[in-house]
Amino acid sequence: ATCCSDCMSFKLSYYNEYKSYLSMRTLLLGFLVLEAISALTREELAYFNVAPNTAEKNTGVRPLMSITDNGDGTLTIKSNGIPNHETGTFPSGNTNPNNIRVQHIDLTVNKVPVMRANGSEIYCLPLGIVGISITGEQINSWFPAIRACPTAPEIETLDICEGHPSPDGSYHQHHFSPCLLKQTCDKPSGIVGVAIDGIPIYGSWDENGKQLTQSDLDSCGGRWDKDGRYKYHVTVDPPYYLGCIKGEIRRNSGLNLDTFFCSCPFDGSYYMEDFPDGPPPKDKKGDGDPFSDGGPGKDAPKVCTDPGSGKHLSCKDTFDMTQIPTRNISIMEVKTVKLAPCCPEGSNCGKSCIELVDGKKKLKSSCIRENREIKVWKFNAGVAATPINSITIIFITTLMILLQ
Repeated sequence: ATCCSDCMSFKLSYYNEYKSYLSMRTLLLGFLVLEAISALTREELAYFNVAPNTAEKNTGVRPLMSITDNGDGTLTIKSNGIPNHETGTFPSGNTNPNNIRVQHIDLTVNKVPVMRANGSEIYCLPLGIVGISITGEQINSWFPAIRACPTAPEIETLDICEGHPSPDGSYHQHHFSPCLLKQTCDKPSGIVGVAIDGIPIYGSWDENGKQLTQSDLDSCGGRWDKDGRYKYHVTVDPPYYLGCIKGEIRRNSGLNLDTFFCSCPFDGSYYMEDFPDGPPPKDKKGDGDPFSDGGPGKDAPKVCTDPGSGKHLSCKDTFDMTQIPTRNISIMEVKTVKLAPCCPEGSNCGKSCIELVDGKKKLKSSCIRENREIKVWKFNAGVAATPINSITIIFITTLMILLQ
């Protein structure tokens, strides 16, 4: 009996040690796999090599884009900012006086994104670039530079691909574009771009083929997929691409920190006093940068600064919010939104589900666009209200999710 008891004790002890070994081995492999799947894959990187088949009609310039693995844990994306898809005619009468111009986009990001600690996300989005699309143009934050802080689709004239040029000539997107990705209904979306923190931006459909809205995502507009990988998703409802920045931004990112200041919905008219009733004035100096004329970039508090050491910028979310008028968040409402269009499997929908008919954007008959009721916070645009900070936003977002 003693022998059998000792034998069982030995076996149990050995079994527990073996289980501990397996657990450690699984944990180690899990970390290795997580790191591997966090980086942009070869398949994703291949989408960023824009084929310059035809020249853009306004500039006569072919799109050029490249992405390079620097071998030091970083990737550098370069683009001339000319998209490889259809564009509208710019300048466009009195609606958009700007020309599309060649840009010199040079963005360096972490190959494996470094996630910021929970609660330290950057809600104070910079005015301008927050990412680069696979088609070569900038992805900008969801608010343009205007006092009342409406979203771009509310006030801007956008072309068939939902893009337009800025005063500096940079063609860009603020929200969902049907031209970045040809989407098959009920199928997972592919990558549409990469954010300035190196996190990939995917289309509106998740890995199970379900179209997402912001109610399915966190406050930054992203989610962890079933493989444990964090991705941003572009949606048809605000904030479209990014609601906040989830990852660290490199010091050698190539971003212009002089114009990397807090944008709407936090700024209102705080440092927009040079053009309080409308978009920024034309570029007086002719250097392609309207902010160098003494605009908001001159004295505006910066979102991120260079600490002078380390790999990443020093970024903070809040400034003196008591000085900044914001949109007044009042109540939650149920709103019916038109979802993004998609092409049924096996159908011939061409390059995009949207076409121009008599100068107006129309859904192609071969495509499908459904409506969905979602819960959103109602905004009173242009009303100076009690300032909000990141903690308030986190609370509101959490409450919104719980009420779904």
